[in-house]
Amino acid sequence: PPPAPGAPRSLTRCLRKASGPAGGAAAAGVVAEAEVSEAAPKATVFVCTSSSCTGDGAEGCLKLLRELAPEGVEIRETGCLGPCGSGPNILATPLLHEGVAGGKEVKARRVLHRDLDFAQPAGICFTGMKTEEEVALLAPWGFSDAGGTQGPLGGLKMLLRSSQLDQVPWPILLYVGFNVVRLIVSLLFHVDLMNVIRDTAVSLNGTPVA
Repeated sequence: PPPAPGAPRSLTRCLRKASGPAGGAAAAGVVAEAEVSEAAPKATVFVCTSSSCTGDGAEGCLKLLRELAPEGVEIRETGCLGPCGSGPNILATPLLHEGVAGGKEVKARRVLHRDLDFAQPAGICFTGMKTEEEVALLAPWGFSDAGGTQGPLGGLKMLLRSSQLDQVPWPILLYVGFNVVRLIVSLLFHVDLMNVIRDTAVSLNGTPVA
């Protein structure tokens, strides 16, 4: 049969060449091959290459993921994913709800990066993607989990990821952490930690601190 209107020229030529005694089977094979070659990736992992994540090793993350990505998984660059200072950060898509650990679900949105408008689909955001151990978290998207969490330290890392504290920018964590310690010291010893720091600075510098 003649090719459908609007078919690619390369596909049209192949179908015409396939006409003959075995034309039907050959044409079907050509169509199947064309469909496979034009199929969308089964998963896409976006790597943040904004200034903060670039300083945290985004280029190395891109290289590592491209080396370890299974067939059918595409690795692409994108703009800021949010938890600056905890990078390099990545977004694994499509959004999965089962078998996923150590990441945070995020909604689809658009971001401006290097004067380009990036569409970020809904997915799971992971921080600190630097080693094969972290890449094993992407097993639900087809990556190998051979280098996954091992030992007590690996368990602590996973506990931190599961609490999603790794998704909070570190300046905020420092501020909150200091005030928590300040409150505990005040309750236990009736001393304001801020006053202790101020008095220590005065004694070291020999000048009053406002």
